[in-house]
Amino acid sequence: MLDHVDAEANRQAEEISTEKVPLALIDTQTLGGLQRLGSASPLQETETYYDAGDASSTEEQELAPKESPLIALAKEKLAAAEILLEQGMSSVVAELLITALLASVAGKSGLQKAPSPQEAGIWVYTEALENGWVDQQQANQIMRDLAIAQAADIPPALLEELLADVRALLS
Repeated sequence: MLDHVDAEANRQAEEISTEKVPLALIDTQTLGGLQRLGSASPLQETETYYDAGDASSTEEQELAPKESPLIALAKEKLAAAEILLEQGMSSVVAELLITALLASVAGKSGLQKAPSPQEAGIWVYTEALENGWVDQQQANQIMRDLAIAQAADIPPALLEELLADVRALLS
């Protein structure tokens, strides 16, 4: 359905139309007239496949919860860490994982900014735990992960545990 049908629109419809999916153009005035015919209208035998002006689908999209930018950041950092770990470049993996971990907790808490790794220890106990954003077990896990990430040379097994912790938190 178009606001107005002209020769160019008709030409394009002819090009697009096939035997399997025939296409016809109709302007809004003609559609209104056909709808007034009620059950005698040839539109009773048609099926709408897509309606760009369908308000319900637009409302659903608007009401759908949007992913927090911090959660998106956490997912990106996790993906980068996984790739680097697979390639044996573990020097920055722990930093990426800690950033992902903190961004994930902050994003799930509705915050706009995640704490830095230096602030995280205090933040976990004074804000995250007290506000119920994490439970005691998660707080302990975050503190353990922070301690692991501060080491100069982290064994691969501990990096894998850190990776698993971040994956679990993001799932």
